[in-house]
Amino acid sequence: MTIENSVDADQIERSLRVEAAKELIEKTDKSGWLEINDFGAFLHSRDSIQAEQADWPEEDECKNFDFSIAPYWLTGAGEPMAIFGPQDDDLLCMLDIDEDELEAAVRLAEAEQRREALSEVSKTSRAANNLASPDEYMARRNRGRAM
Repeated sequence: MTIENSVDADQIERSLRVEAAKELIEKTDKSGWLEINDFGAFLHSRDSIQAEQADWPEEDECKNFDFSIAPYWLTGAGEPMAIFGPQDDDLLCMLDIDEDELEAAVRLAEAEQRREALSEVSKTSRAANNLASPDEYMARRNRGRAM
């Protein structure tokens, strides 16, 4: 029997990114802002960025920007990006995922899938190969000889 390998590595990577995003948002909620990668991208809470905005010079193009529309904001390059939570694709694409961690997660998912498939095969094969006990076997064997 061949067990199909249908583990979706992209879905596993997305799950890892969402978990990382949840951690970042928790930290951002505590500190107000957080650098999220080595390229100078920052995640701000709405309250934090609105408080900073009050101190920005009038000539700053974001001085009058409406930060109330989203709970979090990505800043660093260009116009700020609204982030609506840990599943927001704009946030997820900014996160670095360790390749070894991803590979390990995929292997664990594949092993779990194989275990479930083998468990299912085991359940169905027991029912299909309902073997007789030794006593039943001997009784059946001896029925033909009694004649």
